This record gives sequence, structure tokens and C-alpha cells, in this order.
Amino acid sequence: MGSCDDELLKLHSDTVSTLRKLYKLDKREDMDRAIDALEDWLKKQYHFTKREYPREYLERSIIFMKGSVERVKLQISNLCSMRTIFPNFFEKVDAINDFVHYEDPVWIDAFLPKLTKDNYRVYVMKFMKDGVTSDMLLDMYKLGVLKTEYVKAHDYANGFIGIIDYRNINIMSLISAINIITTHQIAKIIMVRHVYYHYYK
Repeated sequence: MGSCDDELLKLHSDTVSTLRKLYKLDKREDMDRAIDALEDWLKKQYHFTKREYPREYLERSIIFMKGSVERVKLQISNLCSMRTIFPNFFEKVDAINDFVHYEDPVWIDAFLPKLTKDNYRVYVMKFMKDGVTSDMLLDMYKLGVLKTEYVKAHDYANGFIGIIDYRNINIMSLISAINIITTHQIAKIIMVRHVYYHYYK
């Protein structure tokens, strides 16, 4: 794998070598063996609708899962299940045209382009004002899945840190807009992806 820098997601000059070394995969042959093992396993999963992934994607997955091939297998298997159980969150969408865009947004969010010193990617969301509806939250969930799909395919990080700022809103108003079923579904997807959040109120 050559340079992993993405147009939106920047790495430190030593990110790739540091993370490979951290998980004892700094020798090219060790990483190749791990990827080969994943490819061999995928070929045998006849119930998967997709069994071929780019080797770079598999390498990133191994790094995200702390160097564990078994955890990557579990994650891929669980994500395939999530796609079957909750297909509405994984539909092909156009992020520009398929969602309602508000002139005065209720929230803003982004993955920060630079990694932390210890190679974590930071996600920040800020609720700007009250007025969140259940439809808005559903859009937020779908966009969140789309964004994490992009990050998983293009980033090379040790993990994620999420910061969500609720200070500008009435938290009870937000809770009243939450659809328990869809929130439970998206929580299961998040848990499968092993994304960890720190909440600030």
C-alpha cells in the first residue's frame, strides 16, 4: 500500500508505518498473510452477496480492528447481516440531492481532516438549535452510515473519537423526537463498526 492520504482525510507522515508496527504487521509479508487469510475466508462465505474486497480495504479493516483478523471477520459478517436486516440504512444515495437540506441547519457535523497525535480520527457534531424532528434524525442516521462507509474505505486510523455538543438545545426536546426503533437499529450498526463516542453536554 502506497500513500494513503485522501483528499478529505489527511494522515501523519508516519501513520501507516506506526500503526502497522503497533499491531506487529510492519513486515510486508505479515500484512500480506493477514490479508490472504481474510480473502480465503471470504471466498468460503457463500451466503455473502459480496465476497471480493480490495486488499487496501482489508488492510484498513485489519488496522481498525487492532490487528485482529478474527475481529475483521466478525465485523464483516455482522455488517452483512445489518445490510440484510436494516437495508434502509444502506441504500445507494446521493448525499447532495437525496436529503432535505435546511437553509438554517439544526446541526452541523464533520470528520476532522487531521488525525490526533495517536492517530485517531475525530468526528464532531454540534446541535445548533431546537427543532429536531424524527425525520431529521432519520436523515442524520442515513448520512452517518454513508460517511462512515466513506471513512472505512479511505481512512487509515487507529480508531474514532466522537464529540457531540448538545449545549444549544433542550435535551428533552431532542429525546421526544427520537424514534426508539430506528435509534435502536442505528445503535446496533454503530456497535458493529466499533465507533466510540464521548458525549459532552
